[in-house]
Amino acid sequence: MLSLLLPLIAVLTHHFCAFVGYRSIAVCLYSLIFVSLFPSSSLKSLPSLKSNLIKTKQLIIETSPQSHFAKWAKLKRTFAKQKAEYSVLNSHVHSHKSSFIFVVSSALPILLWSFQILLLIVWRAEPVFYVPEQWFGPLTSWLQFPFAPYGSVGVFYWWSALNSVLDRLTALTVYYKSYKSTKLKTQ
Repeated sequence: MLSLLLPLIAVLTHHFCAFVGYRSIAVCLYSLIFVSLFPSSSLKSLPSLKSNLIKTKQLIIETSPQSHFAKWAKLKRTFAKQKAEYSVLNSHVHSHKSSFIFVVSSALPILLWSFQILLLIVWRAEPVFYVPEQWFGPLTSWLQFPFAPYGSVGVFYWWSALNSVLDRLTALTVYYKSYKSTKLKTQ
C-alpha cells in the first residue's frame, strides 16, 4: 500500500511545485518561515528607518529654505544620512533574500527528483498492485519491470503512468486558462 501512495504523493508534490513555480514557493518560504524563524536586526530596523526617512522628507517639504535655512540645511543633511543608511541596509536585506530564493528554488527540484528516484530504487522489487492476466495478455510480463513479481505492476510503470497523467492534466489546465483569458479579452 505504501508503494502505491508514496510515489503518488511524490509525483503530485513535484507537479504542484512545478505548476506553481519553484521561485514563488521559495518567496513564500522566505516570507512565511525564514523571516519568522530567523529574524535579523536589520530586517526589524528597516521599517522604522523608512518611517523616519518619510518623516524627515515631510519636514523638509514643510520647512521653507528662505526663512529657516539653518533648520532646512540640517534636515537635508539628516535626510541624506538616513537615506544612505536605509539604502545600505535595504541592499543587504535584498541580497540576503535573493540568495535565499536562489538556493531554495534551485534545490527544490533537485530534492523532489532525488526523492522520486530514491523511491524507484527502493521499491523496484515491490508490486504496486496486481492486474488480472487477461487484461494485458503477453504484455503482463512487461508491467513488472524492473524486478516486481509476475502479474503485478512495478513501481517504475506506476510512476510513469502518474507522471503522464499529471503532465496531461497540467497541460490541459494551462490550455484552459489561456483559452479563458483570451476569450475574456475578445469580449
